[in-house]
Amino acid sequence: MSIEIEISDTVGFKVKGSYNNNKGQPVAFDFQLECDRLEQDGLQAAISDQGNTLLIDFMLGINKGWTGVKDKDGKQVPYSEEAFRKLCRIPGMARTCFQAYLAEVGVKEKN
Repeated sequence: MSIEIEISDTVGFKVKGSYNNNKGQPVAFDFQLECDRLEQDGLQAAISDQGNTLLIDFMLGINKGWTGVKDKDGKQVPYSEEAFRKLCRIPGMARTCFQAYLAEVGVKEKN
């Protein structure tokens, strides 16, 4: 099977994880992000610059939108910078989004 020399300049992917509720029980979550697909050079520069750029700011720079993010009443939350920053107040969320992006932005080996 062949590959095109150029692929989409955006990438959609799931962010999955869990957090503990007030009883110490894990609560699973997942939602979908759509982001710009950085090319290898841009991605390498971004990774090298991690110490100078907050992961939240990196993700805001590439993020185009989301689905599956809801408020406490179960209503969809429209994507905005403010809403993303609010989501990232949950410790570890920015890192989880970043790691999901790194895992999904490029190609993967298939067995």
